[in-house]
Amino acid sequence: MKKLIFVLFSIFFINIPNFSQCGISLGISTKSQIIFDIYGITKNNIVFGTDFSFGGLNDLDGKKYNNISWNKFPEDIVDEGYYNNSYNFLLGIKINKSFNTYLQKLIFIGKIGYIDNIEYQNRHDSFGILGNSDGNYYIIRRVNGNINFGAEIRCFLDEHFNIGIGYDIGEKFLFKIGFIF
Repeated sequence: MKKLIFVLFSIFFINIPNFSQCGISLGISTKSQIIFDIYGITKNNIVFGTDFSFGGLNDLDGKKYNNISWNKFPEDIVDEGYYNNSYNFLLGIKINKSFNTYLQKLIFIGKIGYIDNIEYQNRHDSFGILGNSDGNYYIIRRVNGNINFGAEIRCFLDEHFNIGIGYDIGEKFLFKIGFIF
């Protein structure tokens, strides 16, 4: 799997000299993940890109510990759950047709990548030895990984700004705002 991801990201970086336009987007998903992507559009309107999503930012509480075993201090467990991070390769096409006053152009994108599934436990040390000043700490562990795939559609509001919606296995439904240089 790691070799496939390396090959896909290499395709993106090899094509950088062929880009006539480059863009960035920020987004959020229904799973409260932050999404960042960079992409380029060739002279033939082919879109190559990569995106990254990060979850769990609102779920973790306290100081992170890497050296505590998952089964140690079970009496400290307050909350537990899962989140995921994903790394994707984007491939799409840009349609240069003006549909109406507000919809200038469209980009259709397919994506494939990798999802890192991570389990966390928020804990509280009532003695105040572990964690931050109030005894809160957390531990995480990688549970497994999966292939991620999905699709997006983006529409241009003018020559540079675009908005998009999409769906994939890792983030579920997502919304992005982007800018093309």
